[in-house]
Amino acid sequence: MVIDITDILYRNIKHAFFQPAENELVVLLHFRLRHPIMLGKKSVHDIQFYTEVAELSHTLIGQSKRSMFEDEFDEERQEREQRKRLNLMYQNFVKQVEETFNPTESKSTDSTIEFDIPYRDLGFHGAPGRGRVFLQPTVNCLVQLIEPPYFILTLSDVEIVHFERIQFGLREFDMVFVFHDYSRPVEHINSVPIEAKDSIQEWLDSCNIKFYSGPQNLNWKRIMQEVQKDPQAFFEGGGWDFLDMEKSDDEDGQGSGSSSEDDEGFDPEEDGVCFCDGLIRFTHWS
Repeated sequence: MVIDITDILYRNIKHAFFQPAENELVVLLHFRLRHPIMLGKKSVHDIQFYTEVAELSHTLIGQSKRSMFEDEFDEERQEREQRKRLNLMYQNFVKQVEETFNPTESKSTDSTIEFDIPYRDLGFHGAPGRGRVFLQPTVNCLVQLIEPPYFILTLSDVEIVHFERIQFGLREFDMVFVFHDYSRPVEHINSVPIEAKDSIQEWLDSCNIKFYSGPQNLNWKRIMQEVQKDPQAFFEGGGWDFLDMEKSDDEDGQGSGSSSEDDEGFDPEEDGVCFCDGLIRFTHWS
């Protein structure tokens, strides 16, 4: 039997996640690396270790209804015990790692490691790629760790979030994450249920991330090109305020007596920023 051993340097770990088996059939540890490593013949940024909760149920034929109900109850009990045992085993490992690299005992923060746990209660469905998945916030990230390709978005990299297709009658909307690094393409999460909008806004507000909303899908490729040309002039002209529909409506009502020559705000049309027609959008697949 051949055993392959992969070494992961602690200082190369950007994010570490522990996701217990609650509603899922796996308990897992996931590591997002700062620099890729070779795993087999592939260069990877993500390493995951997991254990499946065994399927204990089986069909009993030729038994009475009472015995079948009793068997189902026993299977559920065994599955709960197994979930609890696996979660505890992984949790003990996480605790040992964090205690070994305790920040209070380490002079360098590069050698510390702390595991993030997804908050399922704050989760929502959306499509960051081609498929719709269940996304869950953590303290530092927004993640989807069950189905590859995995999705990990670092919240400290985000400058603003824009909700698109916010229109009466539509049951879904899209989210756009704009990063502090303007050379980085924006991140799209499409097809988010409208029922999740309020809880997502509360979550973003708790993370001190500014958010806007509008009825259209914007041409973010063109917008970011214009911002990169002269970021200072962009912010002197109002910055992201052009996304604030409520403020724009107030300014339109109050500015009826002023001439267009006196307006110094950021004008997407004049600055070459165009909007997509209808529901056409530019999507960045990560």
